[in-house]
Amino acid sequence: MAAYRGADVVVTFATVEISGDGRSISIEESADALDSSKWGTTRRTKVAGLEDASGSMEALDTTGVWGTVWNAIPVGTSDTMLIHPEGTGTGKRALSMTVLITGRTLALPYDDLTTLSMSFEVSGVITESTQT
Repeated sequence: MAAYRGADVVVTFATVEISGDGRSISIEESADALDSSKWGTTRRTKVAGLEDASGSMEALDTTGVWGTVWNAIPVGTSDTMLIHPEGTGTGKRALSMTVLITGRTLALPYDDLTTLSMSFEVSGVITESTQT
């Protein structure tokens, strides 16, 4: 696989491109660990339970386009998020998932750039594909 960098990332939510002035996006996947220990054992044994995923995204608001994005990601909204880690060209990877926006923050510091961030929970599976 060819090298790529975070600057190549393209993110859409509900068909609105929200990468704009993006700085970072992260997704964390996990699974419940269920105790399957039985009587007479001296060490716990575990099996995987339900899988889960959540994430967050942060962006600057240097171009003013995040006003549109801010309106596209109200808390409580659920829709499809597409993440293109390497950009949108043919043969590039893509992640597709249904997410629920669980939080958003607008930070207006006195001595730094304005940032916008959001957190989300994944509902269902994350589908990996290749652009055609």
